[in-house]
Amino acid sequence: TARSLQSYEAAIAFYEEAATRTSDRLTKVEAQLNQLSLLSPLNQKQAARELIPQVQANLISLSPTRRSIYARANLAKNLIELNQSASLKQDRSYSKKLLAKTIAQARAINDTRAESYGLGMLGHLAEQQHQLPAAKKHTEQALILASKINATDIAYQWQWQLGRILQEQGDIPGAIAAE
Repeated sequence: TARSLQSYEAAIAFYEEAATRTSDRLTKVEAQLNQLSLLSPLNQKQAARELIPQVQANLISLSPTRRSIYARANLAKNLIELNQSASLKQDRSYSKKLLAKTIAQARAINDTRAESYGLGMLGHLAEQQHQLPAAKKHTEQALILASKINATDIAYQWQWQLGRILQEQGDIPGAIAAE
């Protein structure tokens, strides 16, 4: 509807202003990522194409913290969704490398939650590429880690994802059990 379109556009403008006004590089990246996540549903390909290199450039110099690790994973998530919904031909190997770096950094700072998130997103990328064995492997690893730290707020995502993957593989009983 016109009202929801106006809301999206207003939110995009607020995030753009926040990214412009802040001097903190991580806050800038987070605002840009929020902006990017709103461009995808509006199918604004050109605006996304212009914003992605800015986010990438700002991410390079960030030291590994939970927030920066999540920012890298969220960029990969946005790229996956843009490839899926807007047919942007982003380099999937970049997303894979970004997620591998996310996982390595999470391990380096002993952040199990961020590692689970990175592995789950890597599973999501593999699922989108119809690489079901890899998708299943990464998703199961993410689920194990999320369960280990009792992170039910992200575990449900990996259960749902695992259910979709198992269904795609024809394992209906396994899919029902996973979801």
